[in-house]
Amino acid sequence: MNPEESYKSFSSQEIGAAIKKARRSKKISQKMLASMIDKAERTVQKYESGEIIAGIPVLKEIGNALDMPWFEIIGIMPKAIAGTQAENFEEKQYSFNSLGDIMNALLMICSHPEDLNFEISLNKPPQDSEWSASFTINGKGSGKYDADFCLFIENWMNHVKNKRSHEDHLQWQRDIIRYYSDSRLSTSEDMEN
Repeated sequence: MNPEESYKSFSSQEIGAAIKKARRSKKISQKMLASMIDKAERTVQKYESGEIIAGIPVLKEIGNALDMPWFEIIGIMPKAIAGTQAENFEEKQYSFNSLGDIMNALLMICSHPEDLNFEISLNKPPQDSEWSASFTINGKGSGKYDADFCLFIENWMNHVKNKRSHEDHLQWQRDIIRYYSDSRLSTSEDMEN
């Protein structure tokens, strides 16, 4: 069972108690958490009491603020990293030996607009003073993982800003890859149905 399906078996009170426990374990006040996820303190209180159910998008925001995967907040361990698989988990290593390899990866990523909806822009002289190219993903866009991608970038920026040790950075990378390993891209069969 994937984390999203497991989530459905929890009551709002169980989810609230788990949020409270995770928040306290990080020594963060309700007021601080509210500020971190751009909500009112009373809203966080309602999540923790079970008065309002914290949906998966809210749990992802809370997880990002607490620097932990959302499913760990409520005690779910995805099958991909459960048990001995977690100890034997190794990141996929991609070989980038040329600029062509990087461009191939970008073309492959852009071939899944139903999952990640990129906008591509180019600025070049003489119309613009700078020559630059960029990819943009709207966090509220139509791609299935647009919001997740934006949360990842936010988490990455916060991680870089905190200037952690090399070992902490490698552990963070492993945790991020594990966290998103169950987020499958659409296949051609999915698009036909």
